[in-house]
Amino acid sequence: MSVVEAQEIRISSPFAVSKTRNEAVTRPRVDFNHDTCALVIVNLDFEEVDFEGDIKLMQYRDGEWWIYLSPGANWLTILSEYHTPLRVDFAPVRPATTYTLGLRAAVTMQTIEVVDPCQADITMVDARRFSRMDASGRTCALVRIGFVQPNVEFSGAVDKEYRRGEWWVWFPVDATTTTIDAPGYEPLTITFEPLRTAVTYVMTLKKGKEETKIVGGQKPKAEAKTKRKTEPKPEPKSEPKQEPTPEPEPIPEPTPEPTPEPVPEPTPESVVVQEVPPAVAPAVTEPVQEKPVAQPKQKKTSSDSNKGWSWPAALESTVVPGLGQAIKGRWGSGVATFLGEAALAGGIYYTYIMAEEQRAIVENNNTSLADFKKATAAYKQYQVMNISLIGAVAAVHVYNIIRAGTIKPRTKGSIALAPSVIPVDAGLTSSLSLTYTF
Repeated sequence: MSVVEAQEIRISSPFAVSKTRNEAVTRPRVDFNHDTCALVIVNLDFEEVDFEGDIKLMQYRDGEWWIYLSPGANWLTILSEYHTPLRVDFAPVRPATTYTLGLRAAVTMQTIEVVDPCQADITMVDARRFSRMDASGRTCALVRIGFVQPNVEFSGAVDKEYRRGEWWVWFPVDATTTTIDAPGYEPLTITFEPLRTAVTYVMTLKKGKEETKIVGGQKPKAEAKTKRKTEPKPEPKSEPKQEPTPEPEPIPEPTPEPTPEPVPEPTPESVVVQEVPPAVAPAVTEPVQEKPVAQPKQKKTSSDSNKGWSWPAALESTVVPGLGQAIKGRWGSGVATFLGEAALAGGIYYTYIMAEEQRAIVENNNTSLADFKKATAAYKQYQVMNISLIGAVAAVHVYNIIRAGTIKPRTKGSIALAPSVIPVDAGLTSSLSLTYTF
């Protein structure tokens, strides 16, 4: 199944001053210099987005991004995990002014080309052998389409199957067109001669060229998915002006200075769009308190008990089969090991007892010749079985000792068995201490 990812971000509406919205005045924000910020309202149709620039506050409101910029800022970079970064350059923004910007995602779509057109093949009888009926009760026509794409839809088809790199599609009789739709491909409509009942047709398709187009998408989800903090950053202790005005009056100085000329409003022609690669995307420069640098996480290294050979577990399994695995938290393996060796030991004991009974019959002087021969053969068989079981027990026990020494312990729980001493009436005596951790 092909995966389609957007590669570029396109501008659907240019960066411009809004003539109908005035949120920069009704909901103002100020920077550290007590200047009223400019507000850029960004509309976009894709998720997982971040912004860089001289940003003082970034909020997500009712399907829009509100970006508060310091007066004089002249660029904004849009970042997304699945898109190429896009930098938008514009004229320096003015204080208490609302701007708008529209963005859309572009995706790369593959086209479908016809190599061999649809034509009947009278030598094939697949339409009769694997017949399907249409709504009128007639046998459908079968079109075998060579197209290596497992997820395809065919409009007007009665049934379809994907078989070894080709599609078997059953169409009703007299069908003349179908639309082929597959993820990551542009839909293709094919027209052919009216199809005949119970006739097999063949057709071959292939992947064509790639085309980048603008497509619609989902709006960004909840505000919790933003990559930047959306709460306002701490401001200086001194209170800003309670009623900011769009054009704050200059503070009088001892020596009067000429008032700077107002910056002209940016027009769509003054906006410059420049795509930048991810490696050279500009960093955020804000005159705010520096964020603490996250310390790199140290990689957890496995302890010696998780690697290599464990002598305590091997010795414990030597004394009691399966005890080493159980102490390491592998209870299933430990119990299976103990029961397996116990069963083999029972077989050894059983064959030994049966061999002794047969030998007693052989050594009895009153035994008849027929019973003597029968007991001799049975004695030899039980001896061979007994020796074989002893060898099997030895091999299994050695294997379980090695497995107990090399198996990794479980992290959820463990058992530790260690020698210790306990007080008694006459002094101290040795013992074993069993500790379970969970």
